[in-house]
Order: sequence, then structure tokens, then C-alpha cells
Amino acid sequence: MAMDFFIIQFQGDVAFTKQYNNCYLLCLVHAGQLTVHINKDLQILKRGQCLLVETPHFLTLNIHGHVQLAYVAVSSLDYIKRFLISFPLLFLYSTKKRLVVISLDKQQEHLMVGLLGYLWYRRQRIPSILKMDEEPFSMAWQLLFFALYENLTPKPYANASRQTQLFLAFLMEVKESKGKAHRIRYYAAKLCISTNYLSKVVKQISGQPPRYFIVHTILLESKKLFYTHKSLKEIAANMGFSSVHHFSAFFAKYTGMSPSAFMKRM
Repeated sequence: MAMDFFIIQFQGDVAFTKQYNNCYLLCLVHAGQLTVHINKDLQILKRGQCLLVETPHFLTLNIHGHVQLAYVAVSSLDYIKRFLISFPLLFLYSTKKRLVVISLDKQQEHLMVGLLGYLWYRRQRIPSILKMDEEPFSMAWQLLFFALYENLTPKPYANASRQTQLFLAFLMEVKESKGKAHRIRYYAAKLCISTNYLSKVVKQISGQPPRYFIVHTILLESKKLFYTHKSLKEIAANMGFSSVHHFSAFFAKYTGMSPSAFMKRM
């Protein structure tokens, strides 16, 4: 049985060649520089840069360079679909590219390194594991995808349909709110359209309702705050909740555990 996900940690001189099929590939450089050949494409990655590749077909990966720390993570397409929030695929397909380089800010970089480091550690302890811990795995990809559309510019979508432009504008507004705006009507008003029309467009483009993206943003931003020294009361207020009780109930509804239980697992 093929593994759904595996991860490699690199330190020092790197000379790595591997072939993959039907997968998502992520390469992150934390300190150092890597030259990455993917079929006929060549990319040079420096600190804080991620390479995201989607390949439904055959892929030959060749990496060389010198790093203090870097990760390569590979997941089957079937497995990663469980955690996708749709817009990475939209980005890749609409620009007719399968390969994207993303520059992370320092907070995103350190969080991503922590998540990938945890996944690598888990893989080392249990080499035969077929499925990784889904929470950090999901969070790592969500963080990457949010970083991806933070780096988007309007240019690739100049010829996109009106519906696609509205969908991307909605995602941008969700990102800008950092999860503090919870209601669909807030985003509809920002885009000067009706709530019903926004719901229709988002569903048509992504297959998911607007609430899906709003909830994912709230959860992701909340989890990022868990890595700070803020109290639950401060985090709840920061995320736009009237009380810790309401925040905890929301978090438990969508993750299956309380914020306190989640933080104990970190």
C-alpha cells in the first residue's frame, strides 16, 4: 500500500533525485539555498521560499545545494484533496502553471518549519505510519495556501471571468479580515453585491459555500495565535468572539476538541 504522505529533512550538502507520480510536492528552504529541477523547470530557492508543485502525471525531481535546514514533503493527490481549500488549484490552473514559488513572511516561515518539523519527527518515530496526524498536516497546507494568495497580483486574472474575479476578491477580503469578520453579509457588502449572489458565485467556482472559507480562516488564524503567549481571552477577543465560551464552542464544533486541549498537543 502506497503511503499517503511522507517528508524528508535536509541538512548540509544536498544531492537528491527521485521520481513521483500523481502527487503534490512541497519544498521549503529555512536556511541556505537549493537548486530544484522538476522535469524541464529550474528554480532556485532561498530562505523562506516554498515551491509548490501539482503533478497528476510523471515527475522527476532533482535537488542539489547546501542548506542548514530544508524540507521536501510529498502527498498523493487523493489524500491532499481532503485538506484543499480549492483556491490553490484555481491559481495553478488559471495561470496554466503547475509550479509556483511562494515567499513566506517570518511568522509564516517559522510556523511552517515547526509544522513540517513535527511531521518529520513523527515519521521518524513511526516509519511505517500510512497516515500522518491530520491536524498539523492540514494546518501546514492551509498556511501555505493562504501565503500563496497573499502573494497574488491582479495581473494573472485580467482575463478571468467576472465570477472568478469576485471569488478571488472574496478570498482576499477573507484573508484581510484575519478571521475577525464572521458573517457572509460583511463580505458581500465589501464587494457591493448581495449575499445570495456571493454565495452562488463562491459555490459555483469552488464547490464550497462562503462559510467554508470563513471558518477555515478563523481556525487557521486562531491556531497561529496559539503559538504566541496570548491568553484564551485575548485570542477570543482578537478573533472577534464576544467571550471565551463562544470561541471555545466554535473551535470545538469544527475541530472536535477545545482550544485548551489543542494547545496541550502542540
